[in-house]
Amino acid sequence: MQLIIDSGATKALWVAVETGEEVQRVHTPGISPYYLSDEQIAVYASQVRDQLNDAPTAIHFYGTGLKAPEGRQRLKRLLAQCFNKASDIQVATDILGAARAACGHQAGMAAILGTGSNACCFDGENVTDTIGGLGYILGDEGSGAALGKALLSAFLNRQLPKGLTRAFEAEYQTGRDEILRAVYQGETPSRYLASFAPFLHERQEHPFIAELLRNEFRRFCQNNLFALDGCRELPVHFIGSVALHFRQHVEAALEEESLQAGSFQGDPMAGLVGYHAVKK
Repeated sequence: MQLIIDSGATKALWVAVETGEEVQRVHTPGISPYYLSDEQIAVYASQVRDQLNDAPTAIHFYGTGLKAPEGRQRLKRLLAQCFNKASDIQVATDILGAARAACGHQAGMAAILGTGSNACCFDGENVTDTIGGLGYILGDEGSGAALGKALLSAFLNRQLPKGLTRAFEAEYQTGRDEILRAVYQGETPSRYLASFAPFLHERQEHPFIAELLRNEFRRFCQNNLFALDGCRELPVHFIGSVALHFRQHVEAALEEESLQAGSFQGDPMAGLVGYHAVKK
């Protein structure tokens, strides 16, 4: 049995696969080496192990915060300790998972717009160039965290129109001190920031919010896609809940920047199951 994992900063999906077909899935909070201790990761992995009907012999983990070899080695070690019957454990970046899910075994470009964001060029097997994934402070343009940050900044700086301010205060019952504590002292600030994306989604036709969204997605194009060779020749395939839920604004931003939009998938798992089913 294969176990395929797609993990963002907010949530992780663990899918058991036999003969190319999904047979079981388990959800846990997201697993990122940047934010979780060994003990926390082990707890989540053990919860999954205890729910599976069978022990996996191969594991393919795709996740955020895994660009550095040290992070991948650390996670591989922890997975090996928990799933001791797995003889083949592969740990890779979420952008490689997105590329394999979106492009299959064909060359292309792929981007993630979820809690975080990044983009890559893909040769049909591996990522040949990548950019982004710098986190909510230095990057993650167009992500749920970046959208939430833009909304909170507008709220705290009294830039939101009065109707939106009243709606925000009624929905979240929060203020300056609580927001600053969550952002600068909370355990998972990127998740906290991304938790405000639904407010934007529900009001995405409002002129102020539509402009906020368009500006943020244009920043993603300018800071990420433009740095990749071939960005104007190939369509960009998107993975992630933010990309899917704000698709019209993403497509509009790409059109304004003379880029081509490809497919949109909220969840890469179906593509990853298909990819590993035919992989030799």
